[in-house]
Amino acid sequence: MRIITTSTGVALALAVAGCGGKGPNQEGSGQSATNAPAEAVTLEDVREETAEAVGAAVAMADQTQDEYVDQVKSEITEVGQRLDALRAKAKALGEEARATLNDRVAELAKKQQALQDSLTDVADSTGDAWQELAQGMTQARKDMADALQKAEAEFKEQPADEPKETSSGEEG
Repeated sequence: MRIITTSTGVALALAVAGCGGKGPNQEGSGQSATNAPAEAVTLEDVREETAEAVGAAVAMADQTQDEYVDQVKSEITEVGQRLDALRAKAKALGEEARATLNDRVAELAKKQQALQDSLTDVADSTGDAWQELAQGMTQARKDMADALQKAEAEFKEQPADEPKETSSGEEG
């Protein structure tokens, strides 16, 4: 079953990566690139993400359930530590920035709890079902990491004693 699941995932990913042509209902068939949206996804983007997904699927197939649970537990613990650091930073910020950061941390804490709940389901699952549940967690883990990194970057640049303010047109 493990080989079939891995083979099916790899075959699907390769099929998606190999689809480079444009369908009749897709933009770009005969239209100029200037009409493309600012955040257009390129074929190369799709191929890179597909390669990452295939790599993750193959690595996951090689892991045991216990190894996977331990790995994600470690990630969740790290997220908790990083959230604690953001909470500490919030205490040193001005009122508006502190409120914004505390809201962001609360949202991230909810995502962290959702990951923990999903991990419990993975740990409690039997047979190969854990791999399907783990695959479902892949995007949630990525979203959590991205959101956490964004929050850290946004509030990293702020001085500890002043909130981040927009310029009122004065230079100095």
